[in-house]
Amino acid sequence: MEIKTFNCICCGAEIKAINPEEFTSGDKLESWMWDGGTVGKISMPYGSRLDGGVYYIGICDDCIEKKDEDGLIFLE
Repeated sequence: MEIKTFNCICCGAEIKAINPEEFTSGDKLESWMWDGGTVGKISMPYGSRLDGGVYYIGICDDCIEKKDEDGLIFLE
């Protein structure tokens, strides 16, 4: 699997993988190192129209901070 970049789901900013040449098929995208943001795995629960779907999304550091300030996401 060759994963080098994701784009922020909010603003479209590029989020680059750090050392993508070291990524192997056994690595988890959500645990990998990302420059300028993060990649997360979301699983759609029963009851969603997308029930059973698993998606990977990227979100940049700036949007994480903005969404946190706006109260749309929260730090665990």
